[in-house]
Amino acid sequence: MARDQALVEVATGTGWTQLTNGDVGAGSTITFQVRSGSVEVHATINTTEPSGSEKGIIYENGYGERNVELSAIVHLSSVVRLWARALDRRDGGSGATVYVDHA
Repeated sequence: MARDQALVEVATGTGWTQLTNGDVGAGSTITFQVRSGSVEVHATINTTEPSGSEKGIIYENGYGERNVELSAIVHLSSVVRLWARALDRRDGGSGATVYVDHA
């Protein structure tokens, strides 16, 4: 099932949170924007959560991607899932909120 203009809460210290709510098919696009906090984003080729040591791309508050295929974000073939973990906030708050829309 796709996420349709959903806000996803990404808690601090809980590992990775799935931004996609199912596989993003080849040729389909995703839009996401960090609405509060900042996150590290990582993609996978299956439903397995990334390990704690894996790294991703950092997106700050107000930034994201618009109508892009997952393969345009990372250099992996057959990417189907996108994950995020919240980074420490400068304002003392915790967690992050990410707007997600994908087919």
